[in-house]
Amino acid sequence: MTLPVTVPFHDDETPLSLASRLAIANGYRSLADFLHYTYIRHTAIRRGEENAMANLSEWSGVPVNKLARYAASRKIPTWRLGNAVFSSSSRCGYRQRFCAECLRADFENGEGRPESRAYARASWQVGAFSACIIHNCTLSELKGTRDDDGDFSRLVWANKAEILNTTPTSASPQALRVSEYITARLVGATSNDFLDSLQAYVALDMCTYLGHFAKKHQIVEQSMMSAPDMEVGFDIARNGLRAVTKACSEAVSKAQPRHNGHRHFFRRIWVWLYSHKDKADFKPVVDIFQGIAEYNFPLGPHDVFLLNSGPQKVHSLKSAAAKWGMSSEHVRTVLEDAGLIEKSKLTPAYFMFDAVKADEILGNQAAAMTVQEVSREWGLPIDRVRNLIRNGFLPSLPRSGRRGITIMLPRDKFKDIKKRVDGPKVSSDELQGWTRVTDVKSYGRSLDGVLELIRTKKLAAVRCGGDELRHLWVKRTDLFEKTSAGCATKKVRLPYRDDYGLNARIKKRRKI
Repeated sequence: MTLPVTVPFHDDETPLSLASRLAIANGYRSLADFLHYTYIRHTAIRRGEENAMANLSEWSGVPVNKLARYAASRKIPTWRLGNAVFSSSSRCGYRQRFCAECLRADFENGEGRPESRAYARASWQVGAFSACIIHNCTLSELKGTRDDDGDFSRLVWANKAEILNTTPTSASPQALRVSEYITARLVGATSNDFLDSLQAYVALDMCTYLGHFAKKHQIVEQSMMSAPDMEVGFDIARNGLRAVTKACSEAVSKAQPRHNGHRHFFRRIWVWLYSHKDKADFKPVVDIFQGIAEYNFPLGPHDVFLLNSGPQKVHSLKSAAAKWGMSSEHVRTVLEDAGLIEKSKLTPAYFMFDAVKADEILGNQAAAMTVQEVSREWGLPIDRVRNLIRNGFLPSLPRSGRRGITIMLPRDKFKDIKKRVDGPKVSSDELQGWTRVTDVKSYGRSLDGVLELIRTKKLAAVRCGGDELRHLWVKRTDLFEKTSAGCATKKVRLPYRDDYGLNARIKKRRKI
């Protein structure tokens, strides 16, 4: 049965607000008093239960489908309002929130009895909605009691004078943007491709945690430091996934955390996501921050942030040293020389760098040869190998010049030199008038000068025996005829200490 006095229903009104207006318009002392005679609970109307909606439709003459549009259906721990799903933290409890300008317009322009004109907008029920997008002002609130729960019209009428005397406060642009976004989500409109791909409560929670993170690491303007976390985070997230990733990377770059401090660095975000990582609604955000962590911290296939990590994208000195079987100090020296990391006084725990570029540099270094390896392969004493490097005949990889750093030679270039410094094999009977290359010093010739002439095909050589250098022979007559002009080679400065820690001061090269 339709009530004697009805009120016009508004498209953005909640069903409980309509019930409150019907009660006060028909002379009931309160909504609770009205519902007492109908045996319907106000929570049933708020949640849009079928029986309650049917009765309210009968009393008001408004179709059920219009009434139930902004019923706050609950599914713990979330609740739905309109086309959006919110978390329980977005509920307002017993607080009655309102825009003073909107209520003033209701009293002035509304239809029906004055006490039943003011109505509650659906958006006011969402805690994150803090500004009226029509009047560009912040919302005010009246602290009600349990008896006032849902009885919006009676509470507003009892405080009409206070409400009409309220001076609205201008809302910040950030607050207005958040409120516009929530309004769009309630009506099912698209306003932001990135945030609209998430459930509303997930998007808003992400903005809150992202805003706290951004303020903590001071990656926002100083004027934003006093703004609510959600507004700060929304100002970043509204620009899309790239903006979120950039903000997090900027925070890592600025804070320079320890290489194993990823969980501590993202502390609140990590705790929030880890507790929800198995829920389908949170999967996109979990994947986003898992990727951000992998691109900013040295996480490999055996490491876990929120999920198991994929291929390593960032190295620490420790992880690079473990992968390539080198010491952390050696890795640091090689990468400093290559210009991948800057020289600084930071401890090894604070170095992080691109894994692909580092692997390329360290891969070449790992494929290099030590002086000892060259010594074994050519059968030369280590000091003679070092002389060949010092005099520029054998190439060496760039190094910092620190004491105690092992000299490395590019393996491919050494193999090429070894191939060129060779000759046809002959028997020992054919070696009359020939002398070993390793013995040219006794003829007043330098080993590097003779080897350079052999490499450039200016001096013939033959091999008799194994692959070591002592089995390479040159003709004595050619040695005196073709080496008189000498062979200039570039001198290279070596580290202060050699492989055995002995002094390796540079000596003057003797010309041939």
